[in-house]
Amino acid sequence: MLIRFVHTLVAVILLGSPALAGPWLRTPGTHFLSLSVEGGQESERPDVYGALYYEYGPRPKLTLGLDAGHDSWDQPSALLFTRVPLWESDSGSRAATELAAGVVSDAEGTHLALRAGVSWGRSLSWGQGGWVSIDANYALAPFADYSLAKLEGTLGLNRSDRWKYMLQVIAEKPKHGDAILSATPGLAWKLGNKSHLLGGIILRSDGSAALKLGLWRDF
Repeated sequence: MLIRFVHTLVAVILLGSPALAGPWLRTPGTHFLSLSVEGGQESERPDVYGALYYEYGPRPKLTLGLDAGHDSWDQPSALLFTRVPLWESDSGSRAATELAAGVVSDAEGTHLALRAGVSWGRSLSWGQGGWVSIDANYALAPFADYSLAKLEGTLGLNRSDRWKYMLQVIAEKPKHGDAILSATPGLAWKLGNKSHLLGGIILRSDGSAALKLGLWRDF
């Protein structure tokens, strides 16, 4: 299993989740890429799989991107999305909305998928600073028996110029099946000026767990 995990990690990096999502928009002309690999001994999921998240800012008040990976039921999807701001307060809180379209796969095949979502977030000034965000979205396949509701909260704290502490909590509910809750505590280590290496442990309410490794890159 360890050899397969290493091979998958290398493959994903050669192909190339924040700043993942949230209400923040990309500065015009800039890009953001996140690559991640999850692996664990789980009977209902593959030992190892990867995910890709990408954002681009073509102009102010518009961010485009790609969100591809697996959900907690091992159903792969790839969605192109557009994000626009809703409002921003004097205190630094902000909200955005997002629409996405793409494909999702299940045991019956690959289907057209649509997703709509809203997000809220703000920067934190206490200590070394950080951020907090909440994202809610709903995805469905209009021509298949599939839907997925998702609520995600992220807390990030800057430990120093190079280290960040993070906690991500996700609740997911498919159309058919029980809801599942996961918590991922982790660390991000800055490499150079524009990259971070990430590591964390995914703990799920069904008793399963997985190791998560990732790479963030601004360019």
